[in-house]
Amino acid sequence: MIFIGDIIASENEYLAGKGTFVDDEGNICAAVIGKVVKDDAKKEISVRGRLLLPKPGDIAIAMVTDVKEKVVLLDLEEVKNSKGVVRRLPKKSGLIFIANLSQSYLENPRQAVKIGDLIRGEIADEDPGAYFISIKDPSYGVLLGLCSKCRSKLIEKTKDMKLKDCSVMVCSKCKGIETRKTAKDYIYRGVQK
Repeated sequence: MIFIGDIIASENEYLAGKGTFVDDEGNICAAVIGKVVKDDAKKEISVRGRLLLPKPGDIAIAMVTDVKEKVVLLDLEEVKNSKGVVRRLPKKSGLIFIANLSQSYLENPRQAVKIGDLIRGEIADEDPGAYFISIKDPSYGVLLGLCSKCRSKLIEKTKDMKLKDCSVMVCSKCKGIETRKTAKDYIYRGVQK
């Protein structure tokens, strides 16, 4: 049994067939859960099975790729379903609308997240082109934030007085100050390493 994201071959060995995708390193990976099928005559490898797509209620880990005026664009990295099954995804897009970023009123999504942040959120809904994510719940939000100026790690210092569920962050290198809507288990909370 092969799971989503498992490496099954290299592009040097086979052509990617149905139920597969090619990662950035040239590995052919399973895009579905199932059985590997090799066609040596065509030099093609595929996976026969069923696609286990994310659904509302699943928990997603995603990378912020862009922040617009009212929406945040994401690349979903992995999803965990209600049974605890974690799977990596072949390039899937996600969106967070400004209303699903925080319980506080935000004038701009950049008050909660910035490009390059790693976030955890709940899949609220789906559309053929993207998954809609929410990080409003206190356990969701940024897991790892990077300074928007020098790209160094951000250290969570205190809660923001105006944005109740956002935190004041200090860059570990340039000492710049930013805000983020952090997850309850933000990686660099009050440490100076």
